[in-house]
Amino acid sequence: MNQRNFGKKALLLTTLLLSLSLTACSNRDFDRLLMDDEQKNQDAHANPFFWDSAQKLEGYDNLYELTPVGFLGKPYNAIRNYGDRLLVIGQGYSSNTTVGEELISEIEDATNWEGVKESFEDKLSKYQLSQTAEGDDSDWEIPEGDGQESDEYHDPEEGSGMDPGEFPDDTTLQYYFMVYDPWMNETVQTLSPGEIKCSDYQIVGNRLFLTDMETFSLSVYDKDLQLEKVYDISSFIKTHSMEFYGAQGDSFVYTCNNEHQLVQIDLTKEELIPVVIELPYSQIDIEGVTPDQKTMVLSAVDNNTLRYISPALSLEDLSTTATFYNNGYYWGGVTNQGIFTVYDNASHIWQYSTPKQELYYQGRDFYQCDPLEDQGFLGVLLDPNQEGVTNSYQYQYYNFEGQCLSGFEYDGNNVEAKTKNPRYLSPEYAFLPQCNSVFFVSYDISCHPSLLVWNLDEAGSIDTNLTVYTDVNQVEMAILESQGNPPPEPVSDFGLLTDCRAYADELEDQYGIQIYLGPEVPDSVDSYHTEQCLEPDQVQEALTKLSQELSLYPREFFQSLSYGNLYGMRIYLTGTIYGVDETMVEQPSGFVNIIGNYNSMVLDASYCWDWDYVFHHEMSHLIDRKLEFRSYYLSDTLYSEDAWSRLNPDSFQYLYTYQDYEHSQGFQYYSSYFIDAYGTTFPTEDRAELFGNYMRSRILNTDCMIYDNSTLTNKLNFYLDCIEEGFHWDVRSDAS
Repeated sequence: MNQRNFGKKALLLTTLLLSLSLTACSNRDFDRLLMDDEQKNQDAHANPFFWDSAQKLEGYDNLYELTPVGFLGKPYNAIRNYGDRLLVIGQGYSSNTTVGEELISEIEDATNWEGVKESFEDKLSKYQLSQTAEGDDSDWEIPEGDGQESDEYHDPEEGSGMDPGEFPDDTTLQYYFMVYDPWMNETVQTLSPGEIKCSDYQIVGNRLFLTDMETFSLSVYDKDLQLEKVYDISSFIKTHSMEFYGAQGDSFVYTCNNEHQLVQIDLTKEELIPVVIELPYSQIDIEGVTPDQKTMVLSAVDNNTLRYISPALSLEDLSTTATFYNNGYYWGGVTNQGIFTVYDNASHIWQYSTPKQELYYQGRDFYQCDPLEDQGFLGVLLDPNQEGVTNSYQYQYYNFEGQCLSGFEYDGNNVEAKTKNPRYLSPEYAFLPQCNSVFFVSYDISCHPSLLVWNLDEAGSIDTNLTVYTDVNQVEMAILESQGNPPPEPVSDFGLLTDCRAYADELEDQYGIQIYLGPEVPDSVDSYHTEQCLEPDQVQEALTKLSQELSLYPREFFQSLSYGNLYGMRIYLTGTIYGVDETMVEQPSGFVNIIGNYNSMVLDASYCWDWDYVFHHEMSHLIDRKLEFRSYYLSDTLYSEDAWSRLNPDSFQYLYTYQDYEHSQGFQYYSSYFIDAYGTTFPTEDRAELFGNYMRSRILNTDCMIYDNSTLTNKLNFYLDCIEEGFHWDVRSDAS
């Protein structure tokens, strides 16, 4: 090396070291001076700078608070992930957005933040209090909520003559947005109400979409809050949802039209031009994009099986990469591996589905559960919006094995605040997996927001572990138990019914159904009390008769009963069935209903002599449920109640009650249209009477008396056509 150059570099290094020592820079600051941009980024992610400003919240082991520059005086009350950064959202009411702007501007521009923070904060607080004392309503007032719901508010002034939740008529809902870089603990960019037109917002990938319903415009901002495009949505909004989804950095975004079809939009175009994506699904809704930005998850109905599903589509070519079953409603989140959603809300059961396994969690009454990428899930145990706005919260973090790893309880009334006002947490939060922390906005109604950081590596106030199921049958038993319908008890020894149980097992395998008999039958099924039939001869006779009736149906028919969120069919062979009150049939020979997630038929074994009619009458009710479901989700189906009603006289009306049906005037006037008076009670009973008698004639190999009546023949043929279309079953051929 040239001696002169070496001397220059040595002098430069010496000067640099001297300057660093004079400015009290740390060794890390010196190390970063020698890094390139990529190395600096990696260093910040390995050891985020926000921790340097975070102070542990008094009384907590895992909660920290910090107030970034630019927070003071702003109505920040929500936070979301925004690419690799955080988007902090403010929502407040003001009739004059310039109040305190000079103070706020000075604070934002201050270079010596620690030196001016307390002074300016005190000035702003006194200014706001003085304005309020003079009756000036121009200062910010923050709604107590999630920053997106505007129907729950709080009046900060006692004795103002306003009820809680009211604001003066001249107030305007306005938004602030700030991109905050937690890695560098810096404010990257802000948007204030004077710069934007916004009545609603959403985050799409690493873009911010602002909708303004006054101008019918959609403004798209990039990751640095720079305006990319403004779209006219006056026509688009009439036929499409304004909820958009997309991956970070992708020019394509997705939404659904009014027909619940998936549509793709290219943001490089000057207009919002929707392109329908043809998929074998109906009633499509978009549920989210996976954290790795590679997959979009939908909720839909499979056009072929009619099952409720959550298909995962590759964002590269929109091919279906995985399919998960759901319960017809989606509430949760997506991970890179699968979906996390509520399975049964009433029983407090949540489900995590991946291509490799199904896990079910029960144990706490979660108001909300969200997966934290692929690490675990966060459960909210108190509803911030239940019975108005509350400021008491309990959060727990679990791994996917159901073990509680971290948690905290937060009471905004007891937290030491900057003002006398109670503090609130944003129900929405942001998760940064690189530092295993969850960020909230802690705020009050006087514009004193801060960031609350929950360190998941620290236990804090942990809760009990959850019960985890791996078998859906276990889950269904737990649901039945919670509904007051105790599930069939497992029986190891059937005694004298051992041969009967073996025969039932053969029928189960042959038709893909479940049969419960003898000691397996619980004391009550659905709303009826049930006795057990324990006589071997009677049970054997019932099984023989059941086999005869089942033989009229192909195995595929019973498989078709797995639709929506239903898993198939269960048959209970009982003793006497008792109605428990006067509104119920006192001792029915049988009934059907959806119990848990199964089509369930309950049959009194002592009535098996009449099953050539009863079984098929009850089966018709299950058929109707499937046909009704199918007609709701698919267009141009043959079956509908309107089509059925057109087969009756124009002036006829069903009774829609079972009371005194024997004296039905409809049957007296139009007896040629019905099997008997019972058929005039409900359309479902009309069809059940027709189908039961038709199938009886098949099993007994007798002429069906329905064909002696042209009006009954028309109704029966229509119904059989609907069954053939809905079940892909040639009922006339197979039943002959």
